[in-house]
Amino acid sequence: MLRHAEELGCEVQEETAVTQVDIDGDKVTNLHLSNGQQVTARHYVDGSGHIGVLRRALGVQTDIPTRLQNIAIWDYWTNAEWAEEIGVGGTRVQVMSLSHGWIWFIPLGPTRTSKRLCLDTPNNVETYLLGLL
Repeated sequence: MLRHAEELGCEVQEETAVTQVDIDGDKVTNLHLSNGQQVTARHYVDGSGHIGVLRRALGVQTDIPTRLQNIAIWDYWTNAEWAEEIGVGGTRVQVMSLSHGWIWFIPLGPTRTSKRLCLDTPNNVETYLLGLL
């Protein structure tokens, strides 16, 4: 989409931070960039993700759900021990429940497996990892 927008005439700035947003009422008038440039445009597209540079500058609030603070840590394994136990080439997902989350074991092929540790809050991550030491 970025390249397509550029082909249609949009000016694209990559790896460049917005250091200041000038606002007049509810309208963005200028952007000051980390490379020293100042940008004035009719429309701006904020590609800053969850940081929301323009949203914050305009004072637009968001509701962050407090119940959805799960964290997942995963990696891909070759010839994982569990793969042999559930059968080579199996497509069954194995889940092990923990008191504060779960572990997924997902066969991706005869020798490749995805293992995921999902915990319900950032605090439980530290508690769980310390328990492994």
